[in-house]
Amino acid sequence: MWRMKTLLSVSVCLAMLSSPSLAQFQNLKPIPLQPRQGSPVVVPAAPVSGFDFDWADVSGATSYKVEITRHLQGGGVLVDSVTSTISRVLYSSDSNPLVPGTSVVPENYSWVVTAYQGLTASQPSDSNNFSLIGGTTTVPPKPGPGANPLAPPGNLSPTVDIQYTPSRINHEGLYMQWDPVPFAAGYEVQVQRIKDQFGNNLQNLHYRLDVGGPQALITNLTLFGEYRFEVRTITSGGVRSNGEAVAGFRVVNYQAADIWPPPPDPDGRIDEFDLFTLALNWHRKASEAVEPQADIVSSDGFIEQADLLALIIQFHGAAMSFPPARPSPTPAPLPTPELNKPDDAATFVLNQPGDSINFSWSPVPLAERYELFVRNETTSQEFTYSTTLTEFPITGSQFEQDLAGGGNLTWEVIAKADGFIDSNSVRRSFSVTLAFMKSGKGIQGPGVDWLHSLGGFFLGYSAEAEAVSKDVVTATPPVLLFPYEGQTISTTSPFPLMWEEVPGATTYAVEITLSGIYLNADGYVRDAENLNIVTDTQVGDGIVTVPFFFTFRSKDYRFRVQARFGVDRAEFSPPRKFEIAATSDRPYTNIDYSGDSDYGSEDFFAFASYWFTGQANSTFNPEADLAPAKLDGKINSKDLLSFLGLFSIRDQLPRYHPLPSPELLTPADGSMYGQEAIGKQFVFTWSPGQGGLENFLVWEIQMYLPSVSATPVPKQYFSALPQITSHFTSEGSYAWRVRGLSRDGTRGNWSEPSLFTITLDDYQPELPAVLSPADDQVLSDGKVEFEWTRISRKNNLYAIFDRLEVQNGSGPVYAVDIYRRKSEEGTPAVHATLPLAPSFGNSFRWRVRTFFVIQDTFLRLYLYGPVETPAWHNFSLEGDKKALNGIPAWNADLNADGHINLADGAQLAAAWQYKRSDSRFYDLAADFDMKLDIRPEGCHPFFRGNAPGIGAW
Repeated sequence: MWRMKTLLSVSVCLAMLSSPSLAQFQNLKPIPLQPRQGSPVVVPAAPVSGFDFDWADVSGATSYKVEITRHLQGGGVLVDSVTSTISRVLYSSDSNPLVPGTSVVPENYSWVVTAYQGLTASQPSDSNNFSLIGGTTTVPPKPGPGANPLAPPGNLSPTVDIQYTPSRINHEGLYMQWDPVPFAAGYEVQVQRIKDQFGNNLQNLHYRLDVGGPQALITNLTLFGEYRFEVRTITSGGVRSNGEAVAGFRVVNYQAADIWPPPPDPDGRIDEFDLFTLALNWHRKASEAVEPQADIVSSDGFIEQADLLALIIQFHGAAMSFPPARPSPTPAPLPTPELNKPDDAATFVLNQPGDSINFSWSPVPLAERYELFVRNETTSQEFTYSTTLTEFPITGSQFEQDLAGGGNLTWEVIAKADGFIDSNSVRRSFSVTLAFMKSGKGIQGPGVDWLHSLGGFFLGYSAEAEAVSKDVVTATPPVLLFPYEGQTISTTSPFPLMWEEVPGATTYAVEITLSGIYLNADGYVRDAENLNIVTDTQVGDGIVTVPFFFTFRSKDYRFRVQARFGVDRAEFSPPRKFEIAATSDRPYTNIDYSGDSDYGSEDFFAFASYWFTGQANSTFNPEADLAPAKLDGKINSKDLLSFLGLFSIRDQLPRYHPLPSPELLTPADGSMYGQEAIGKQFVFTWSPGQGGLENFLVWEIQMYLPSVSATPVPKQYFSALPQITSHFTSEGSYAWRVRGLSRDGTRGNWSEPSLFTITLDDYQPELPAVLSPADDQVLSDGKVEFEWTRISRKNNLYAIFDRLEVQNGSGPVYAVDIYRRKSEEGTPAVHATLPLAPSFGNSFRWRVRTFFVIQDTFLRLYLYGPVETPAWHNFSLEGDKKALNGIPAWNADLNADGHINLADGAQLAAAWQYKRSDSRFYDLAADFDMKLDIRPEGCHPFFRGNAPGIGAW
């Protein structure tokens, strides 16, 4: 059903479409709808217990005031005024009632409505005249049709099968509606009570009035029974249609406490579910209640003891009598706060975290408290400070923690008091520059604070808060698509950041942060504003994607996007928050037991109806069997705890049903590959499946690679297209599967897994030949020079390092990775010198293998060889231990990236004080003194080796 008042407000005054400024609001004028200008209204005989006024919504209005004047021979006399926070009101006054006249001498009235935004008034509406005529228990004759009448309207609602209670009509209003008739200037509406609650025939007129549009409002209905309403068309000359369209509805008593399920589909019973519904809304205002129907008694606006007594009386089948309604006061707005300091467009530089800016404003009469609202327009971060005073200081550290630093900001003050409408001040702008580093510390050297420097080296440092001049154009900010808000990503491969294209934009600025530190998109470099500049290479496909790759686990990843139009810029999108964790959570769980695509109180009571049922019971619902450990086939307290947990966060739960399983296409299930697969680009493709893809957004892929673990961990990827590419160099069995993600993050059903195998029995990259020391050679110098043949590129594989492995007696095998240098590519042999000492016996052995890699340009996979393990070669180290120059230190390049730097220090910190026997975090490469644990005294060789020229370098 549509509402005429909304359409009128749109079509007549376009200034009302958006929230107007105070100056614009003062020029607006409300548009009266009912009763219309010059309308004769037939009402029951005096006194009139209630009369409806209705007008078009006014954008930005917080309240309205209706003034009613009675016109006598001596002039107009103000009858009364009434206020409302919505664009309709039921006037009902025992002290100043509206008195009807007769059809011969009607009583004439007029009314004017004024809108308010706080204390600021709009222009008053035009004064609309109407007359009241008292009716009788019989319907008086209606005016004749005249010449050339129009046809009566059609499609009237409500219909006779719809039931209402007085509380619903008086609380929400009942709008009688019909299809508009072309060329009609108005409509005559007549409402009769044709039967009482006992079925006795009546012919009582409730009212007759003229309206301008295809709807009329009723709120003043208190009598039970069956009603009929008739509608006739009126031309501009006053001619009325020959016949009338007829419809009806019923006002019932027995349904007054039948509040669950909510109208229009109550179950016709007053039972414990209705009692639970009332309890859920207990002590709320009806306007704030989950189910306003719980306000059973006279629609007094509060859910309280009278409503509970009324429900209990009806629950036991007793007669029902409603106590009189108490008046519901209309809250008035507080006066508008006036801002003092800082001035508009003021600028500040804070040199220390304790430096502050003082915000002050004038006291507001009757205000009990204030909220200082500050927004960082540069970062879209905002914060509200509560106070009972009229000034509030904000320090530099608060700007840093609460508002993401400095930049261009705005502030305003909201005055608040119980029983009053909040009042907002105007908004002022100011700018702040924080001339200090985070936590007040400058960047320190690697020897003092190497972890902090490590973070800056990889992540970048927090931006200094300088306002960047730019020309902002009016354009819709990009709509962010993926990751969805709060999504958990568990992947060690790049995943796409996705947003919708903005018409006319081919370039976008992407800001990615982790706890305030700016990050790079994969393959991009940040500009001077710490933004990743992305070019849309496929304009017109509807979306833009940029790969992002980071593995640090945190819940505080954020990104936002700005469209660029040459040198001009649009506003940034609101920021999107996501997290990276070891495992993904937030799976789809269906608690929409009512099937209305929403999670509300009806689902709460539906779950209650499944209570203590089992699989053998016809009312058992397997989707309510939510026990966290396993589905046990019965619904009990375990399921209740799970349901309450889900219901408490229902606003965050995915809403869509899981998408169907896709069909995997290539490589075909069961495919076998041999040597030809090495270096080959595999293209993985799948079909989306049947139906349900209107909310589809992105694909999630899991791939299980060959592993010696009994429970291998899959690699996880995301793709906006139904295909990915990859390369492989390891033999073994591979498995992969795919599912779709909806736009709200609902995970679809996994496809059936597909398997393929790579067998490399006849494939073996060339192994290097060892040259020195020779087999069984006896050495006397602790610095041993190792030499072996250099293996270069092999087919599509690239040799990137040689692994030299040395074992002393039966001790652990220690490995040093010797990375390739371009300057040495043409030399026939590789040389490396290791400092050894016969601390554990003089029997040594060594071997070398060359490792190859293919970098997958799509998934960034690194896969190594060779398959065959080379043979050991023995040598001895003899002589006076004190005369030998060896030290018990190994390669300080812990992460084997060809450099000794802060990243190796991070790996050492991660392995700190773990033992091989009881921790999976023990790192063999960091065990420098070979004591099988990571201890402070064993780490001194690392710091000595963390200098150029030591070991293999």
